Amino acid sequence: MIPGTLHSNTSYCPIISRNLSSKALSDVATDIRDGGKLLAIDSKETEPLIFPSVWLRFNCHCPSCKQQHSGQRLVDVADIDIDTLVKTTEISENGDVLNLEWSDHKGQIPIKFLKENKLSVSETGNKFSWILDDDMVAEHIAPVQRTVYGLFVLNLLRTFPVRDVPNPINIAYSTAYLPLHNDLHHYESGPGLFFLHCLEFDECVEDGESILLDVNRVAEEFRIQHPEDFKVLTKNAVTIQKVHYERDWPVDMTYKRPHIKLNDKDEIVAVCWAPPFEAPFSGKLEDVETYYKAYHKFAKAVKYSPNIGCYINIDEFKSQVKVLCKLSGDNGPIKPVGNGCWITS
Repeated sequence: MIPGTLHSNTSYCPIISRNLSSKALSDVATDIRDGGKLLAIDSKETEPLIFPSVWLRFNCHCPSCKQQHSGQRLVDVADIDIDTLVKTTEISENGDVLNLEWSDHKGQIPIKFLKENKLSVSETGNKFSWILDDDMVAEHIAPVQRTVYGLFVLNLLRTFPVRDVPNPINIAYSTAYLPLHNDLHHYESGPGLFFLHCLEFDECVEDGESILLDVNRVAEEFRIQHPEDFKVLTKNAVTIQKVHYERDWPVDMTYKRPHIKLNDKDEIVAVCWAPPFEAPFSGKLEDVETYYKAYHKFAKAVKYSPNIGCYINIDEFKSQVKVLCKLSGDNGPIKPVGNGCWITS
């Protein structure tokens, strides 16, 4: 299921990439190519950076597309014109910002952001070899997690409120529209259970409805209707990020995974869909347009799907399957398939 929350729309000021200060750049030039499908950016410091128009559009930093303090995406990706073309460009006076006009939108992107997210991939090397020399390195990074297999210490239960606050560190802590998504994909292994409680809902509050969607079913239907696009989303990884330094516990977390994960039986076992929290696509340049076309189709499939659902308890579900099987004369065991669902043998 994908939990989503609808909020009223709001406006914010332009942001600088990841809330980090940027050094002014000079002598930056642009070259619109292939009728607006590509844009070359030459900063005189490195080889020209090449970006497809669709990549630039999905990473626009204007107030309508990205929230200032959290740095998370505001625009509904299903509403973006997948065939958009770059019409005009202009570099700011200090060389820090690229202002663009597409065929469907006007926006801006920091030059620093473009340099940090160029589409070429380079080897990082073993930058952290010093870690291997420290037996207690985990304690230098974060408190060691207590488990039944390690330190037998009772942990205090910790919760966090989700409320509208000034300068939010997460788009969820604001009144901005938050489309359907699933959470915490920036973790390699996220929490297995989410406990969400509505503790306060004043009468003056409008909107804020929560919506649940059976995204696995959407993905199955997408496989039938768009088999080639489905394959693209199983092969190309998306980077989910949580990068924020202006908080009590600064974080800089990223993790790459495919939008749709299959098991050895070609069954869908997981769907990663979190547009507000995605980093730019970092695959091969020649894969950008194919990826975004498949991505855009799936965004529409999610947005306009009639498969609105709800949560049920897995144990009660298994119990009901057993009861119905026995009452119908089928005494065979039930078995897990796919992403934790259960069927009879």
